[in-house]
Amino acid sequence: MSNNIWERYKTADESVICMAGIIALCVCLCKVDGDFSKDELDAVLDIIPHTEDERDYLLELINEINENDQDYVFHAQNIKKYISNQPAFFDFIIATLYKLAWADHVLDDSELELITHTNEIFKQEEVA
Repeated sequence: MSNNIWERYKTADESVICMAGIIALCVCLCKVDGDFSKDELDAVLDIIPHTEDERDYLLELINEINENDQDYVFHAQNIKKYISNQPAFFDFIIATLYKLAWADHVLDDSELELITHTNEIFKQEEVA
């Protein structure tokens, strides 16, 4: 697989790019405390709609993002770049991150910082 999911998905349909971005940011959110646990993986799988047939592909994508180790800023900037004409997707992504962050009933400072900064990236005006 490509060492950068954005090279693979940059020409995909915007809804696919949105989903890849959500997965990437969810992985980053899970890792922000230094430990991507099985419970967090299960929470991501619960949040991302998929069929049983898509589960293996989804797990491979999560693993690829986890191993690639790009930070959330990298992923947020790519999401903004590839779906900037669909601002409703940004609100959906932020809502999804909050849902995942609250899955353990605790919103850690590091999680809140990641979500807040991601939202700031999404809201930034493009500089020509």
